[in-house]
Amino acid sequence: MLLISLLPIGNIHAQETPEPPTYVVQPGDTLATIAARFGVSAEDIIAENNIADPNTISVNAELRIPGLDGIQGRISTNTVPLGTTYQQLLKSRQLPEKQFVKLNRITSPAEIVAGIRLLMPEKAENELLSPWKIVVEQQTMLDEAIALGQNPWSMTDINHQNGTWDTLPSEQVFAPEISDIDPLNLVSASITGLEINPLPLTQGQTTVVRITANQPLTISGNLAGHPLNFYQDRNGDYVALQGIYGREEAGLAEFNINIRDADNTTSSYAQLLLVEALNFGKLAYLSVDPALIDPTITEPEDEYLWSIISSITPVQYWDGPFQSPTDDPCINAAYGTSRSYNNGAFFNFHTGVDFGVCAQNLNIYAPAAGVVVFTGPLNVRGNATIIDHGQGVFSGIYHQSEILVTPGTQITPGMLVGLIGNTGRSTGPHLHWDLWVGGVQIDPLEWLDTSFP
Repeated sequence: MLLISLLPIGNIHAQETPEPPTYVVQPGDTLATIAARFGVSAEDIIAENNIADPNTISVNAELRIPGLDGIQGRISTNTVPLGTTYQQLLKSRQLPEKQFVKLNRITSPAEIVAGIRLLMPEKAENELLSPWKIVVEQQTMLDEAIALGQNPWSMTDINHQNGTWDTLPSEQVFAPEISDIDPLNLVSASITGLEINPLPLTQGQTTVVRITANQPLTISGNLAGHPLNFYQDRNGDYVALQGIYGREEAGLAEFNINIRDADNTTSSYAQLLLVEALNFGKLAYLSVDPALIDPTITEPEDEYLWSIISSITPVQYWDGPFQSPTDDPCINAAYGTSRSYNNGAFFNFHTGVDFGVCAQNLNIYAPAAGVVVFTGPLNVRGNATIIDHGQGVFSGIYHQSEILVTPGTQITPGMLVGLIGNTGRSTGPHLHWDLWVGGVQIDPLEWLDTSFP
């Protein structure tokens, strides 16, 4: 006791409890969805952050997330870009694998696909690593370290390997300093960039595939089961536009491209992309002539229209966003809603947008420049006009009382092309506007706000 009493007495502190990680609230987040993502309870998040009203969390607010031992710092949601694999994520962001797996409850590296949203600790740009080169046969990490003038054990640690020998052919080696080489540029020496927007793919929306190159290329490919048609834009980029069907199955879609350069050297690239589902909702029951929902009537008409819009013009006629086809964009039926005809099941899918009669006139205007490729009466679509805007983009204008243009007419934006009517399978005067992109009908309203490509 005497010895103890003689020991110097200083300030005694309890062991400090590490600060829990913080999450940046994203648009569309709720406490319930945040809790589900982290595998904790909403009640624990409320208690940790002293939240008085759970309905008042705002975008960009930072919430402390309890129960994540060993994880600290600021966490945000990140969308996995095209060409990124599980190992690339760990290496480029220098993430401890156990931490990454715990945050996202990963059960297999195969779950990492382009477009998926993951939780990751935030990193500054200068903290991110880029691939330096691709390993070839009989090379080791020791060889790569010598070439870079780096410590081989540091290189081994950065690349999550057990030793300098633990290197496989075709593996990407990450270096301590940021490189200008992007993982996707390594697909082909002739490609300097490859991107897909938006990611994830979204039902009923338009996807833009853009490839930049350092020499002329011949490119083909597929996206979600549809062939990609590439054209060069005014900047010389190779661009393909592809619609994603409103009933495309949510989950994974295949993407691949095949490239041939001027020397006939070929290369290819393939990856699975995430498709995000949208809830389009239902429309009320509609009563129509039973003959106009008979497959023997509807299917031949669909096939005839397909024969028209599958003939692709390489010229881009449109320039900038499209414009509304009516004076008053009064919408009474949105794209994608499920319809019930004559008290049947909600099976029919609304492929376009219906504009009601809200203006002082019945005028229908061309939404963009193009060429008329069809006019005439159809059983289901009534008096119809099809405009080719070029590069696989077509407008369908239906149910007109009068058609004011003829096939071959060169269309300018805003040109008067017809009058709203009630012909075909219609329950009242309106204009139905379809927009095809790559053989798929998508939501036309997207093109009113966005300039493609």
